[in-house]
Amino acid sequence: MGNATHGSKYSKNQDLAIVARRIRKDIRAAVVAGNLPAELKTSVTISRYSGGQSLGVEIKNPGIRVLCNTRRVRAEMLGNDTTGFYARSEEARELEAALVAIVREYNSTTSHGEHCNPTVDFYGSVYFTGGLMDACIARARAAFEAADAKAAAAHAAANETLALIREPAQLVLF
Repeated sequence: MGNATHGSKYSKNQDLAIVARRIRKDIRAAVVAGNLPAELKTSVTISRYSGGQSLGVEIKNPGIRVLCNTRRVRAEMLGNDTTGFYARSEEARELEAALVAIVREYNSTTSHGEHCNPTVDFYGSVYFTGGLMDACIARARAAFEAADAKAAAAHAAANETLALIREPAQLVLF
């Protein structure tokens, strides 16, 4: 057979629609308990198909300050290497991990050896609504560009002041 692991809320032959309902309830409870952001908005959907079934948790409003990793955005703007930078912020990765943990509580995985794909009760995924990351990156880029423009203006003003000090204007006395 193989090694089986079961989430603490797993029950054999569970209907995925009921699992989705329970996951929604668990997410709401985690928000009320303060373990997830108060503004969090998700959608839990299921699909059934000939190869199995899947459950998806779509994060529509993450309820966190920054979704993208601004350090990575800045590195990309400067043309620097982004190896080692996550695309999402630490807050976003923590939110995703917390939701994945909730989903895993209801699943069962059986490993069939190192060269085989494991068998699961359902394929679970947690993902951010398309466009959220792009919008975050656009906001971060705009903020960096505004800061760069402000710094350039301050630098130009400082250079102009230095030029006046070094080369005072000719005074004409009558």
